[in-house]
Amino acid sequence: VGAGLGGGSSNAASVLKILAKHFNVRIHQGTSLQRLGLELGSDIPFFLTGKPAYAAGRGEKLSPLPNFKIKYKILIVNPGIHVSTLWAYNKLRIADFGLHIENKFKKITQFKISDKDRFVNDFEKVVFKRYPKIKKIKEMMYELDTVFSLMSGSGSTVYGFFLREKIKAAKNYFSNLGYKVFES
Repeated sequence: VGAGLGGGSSNAASVLKILAKHFNVRIHQGTSLQRLGLELGSDIPFFLTGKPAYAAGRGEKLSPLPNFKIKYKILIVNPGIHVSTLWAYNKLRIADFGLHIENKFKKITQFKISDKDRFVNDFEKVVFKRYPKIKKIKEMMYELDTVFSLMSGSGSTVYGFFLREKIKAAKNYFSNLGYKVFES
């Protein structure tokens, strides 16, 4: 809870999937199950879909990324800071970022390191101000040679894409600081 990884939303989606299976309801974008999920939480439709997608708005506008692949090892670092999603949304002012940003993602079908500047998390602007420790984790990821890093969701977890030979040192570094660290 409060880690920016969609734990509550994925749990809700799992329950909806179980109910859908029990009652023979098919899941696809635009179904009543998707609409029900959206009423319960903005990013629940993403977890109902269960496939890579670019999410816009509050997370409810999904554009599938069918060829999305990541050829890097992923390091996930959680500092144990609880960031309230409600607080983060209240602090984030969409007018600060412009509404044209969505259009540049329509052409992306997979993650390529050359496109890394296109992938942003607007929550970083507000969360990093209140929680500089989270910003420091992202900065340290780059010092430890990540090829890409972002805060996940509304925070506080930060992830980084590493070359296989670089991830062990980064994992050890953050583990030694007492953070929760996961590698995939």
